[in-house]
Amino acid sequence: MSPDGLRARARVLHALRGWFADHGYLEVPTPTVVPTGALEEHLHPLRVEGAFLRTSPELALKRVVAAGLPRVYELGPCLRDDEQGPWHDREFLMLEWYRVGAGLPDLMEEVGELVDVAFTAVGRSSPTPFVRRTVRELFAEDGVDLATATPDELRPGETDWDTAFFARWVDRIEPRFRGALFVEDWPATQSALAQVRTDGPWPVTQRFEAYVDGVELANAFLELTDA
Repeated sequence: MSPDGLRARARVLHALRGWFADHGYLEVPTPTVVPTGALEEHLHPLRVEGAFLRTSPELALKRVVAAGLPRVYELGPCLRDDEQGPWHDREFLMLEWYRVGAGLPDLMEEVGELVDVAFTAVGRSSPTPFVRRTVRELFAEDGVDLATATPDELRPGETDWDTAFFARWVDRIEPRFRGALFVEDWPATQSALAQVRTDGPWPVTQRFEAYVDGVELANAFLELTDA
């Protein structure tokens, strides 16, 4: 990274930490070397002798929340195997935060403010406000109703629904994104540790992803609170 890039990065990190301090969050450093691998099976941790390098600080921060701190965050290194590419490095900085009692609209507001803070820190105009879209709406614009679609309808010849979904997502849906976008109501099969809502036309997970000009910046969950 160039000297100018390092200075810009430092300004962004300083501004983000300032926002969290102003909003009552406590910065909590957690271990990078952990005894178990990733909580999600599609994430591949790097191994060290007798342990793993964390793919996220999720488990450690949730323990801090359970101990009685309602607003916490960490801005620190994470590592994932098989993540190298034009938009990913095996080692990267992750910002993760938890706020007890917050709903998805609250988190959307916070993400929007953090994007504003980061862009302002480097003298750029923010792309906000974010537009909210559901996954089903985005696929409908591509001629598919996700509530009834088969794997073959999503991707000819495919038999696994989630594999077909992601193939079409990467090839046909995501490349159309412009500006600031919140994508919500993901298929329930992709809930991970988020709550699932079943009162609509099809089961959806209570999470959203935030994109700016097609680049995914954030993934927010209404977390499970039971076993």
